[in-house]
Amino acid sequence: MNLDLEMAPHSHGPDLEHSQGGSHQPGRGDVSAELLRFVYARGDHVSRYKLAAALSRGCRVLDFGCGHGFGALFLEPSCESIVGVDTDRGAIEWARSNIESRASNARFFHVDDPKIRGLNRHLDIVLSFEVIEHVHDPLAHLGTLCGFVRPGGRIVLSTPNGGISAGNPRMFMSPYHVNEFSLGQLSKLVGARSRSASYLGQRRIDRLDSTIQQVRKRVFYPKAGHESTRPADSYRSALGRSLGDTLVNKIPNFASFWELNPVSQQSHDLGSYTHFIAIFTPES
Repeated sequence: MNLDLEMAPHSHGPDLEHSQGGSHQPGRGDVSAELLRFVYARGDHVSRYKLAAALSRGCRVLDFGCGHGFGALFLEPSCESIVGVDTDRGAIEWARSNIESRASNARFFHVDDPKIRGLNRHLDIVLSFEVIEHVHDPLAHLGTLCGFVRPGGRIVLSTPNGGISAGNPRMFMSPYHVNEFSLGQLSKLVGARSRSASYLGQRRIDRLDSTIQQVRKRVFYPKAGHESTRPADSYRSALGRSLGDTLVNKIPNFASFWELNPVSQQSHDLGSYTHFIAIFTPES
């Protein structure tokens, strides 16, 4: 199986620790302290892993794009086994050193490790949270995920709501995103691999994240059809992202602040959701 994970360049700086997108980077504290920081700063991720834990009771789970492995601590009590895979060697080493001793049923591997080839068609659940927006070939990425799932198994993936950015890269949640998908686009993509999928919308109960994005869209970005390459407009875009990210970084972001609701393309409030989650069984 070809592991097609050609990804956009990704920064691993601490300025990416926010709910608008980007990965949580551990500091120099012990794992308990780092977990508290993760829970405080990445309630959106914690909310997804709690959903995954509820779906994965007694299952063999692959976390594809596991980062530093914090998700395994939420999955460990309910899953039979957890395998975390990532392209970041430093993150995998950190997970091996700090997470495996606390989640005894979890193991972590770099995406190029030949050992993961033995997992083909063996996993009950494959998770891929906040990854597909980073890959240059999202359909190939879905094919990779499907190759790990046993017949009848499920894939659970999440991605930002591209309906807000409307295809404007300067409006993307992160400058490291290659694509952002509206629910319709995500449904079409998943539909190439499955005829039966369900979708959840994820949003903060106080709507803070989506409100910030809408303000950025209306104040700091040109209207559709009026895009400009002038440096002043690029600076304005960067300022809009910086102000929004700074505000989000200053407030707590606990999982209890987030809600997950079933959505469809007919839902009238899709713009209030910052992320979508697809749950589906690949066609044999």
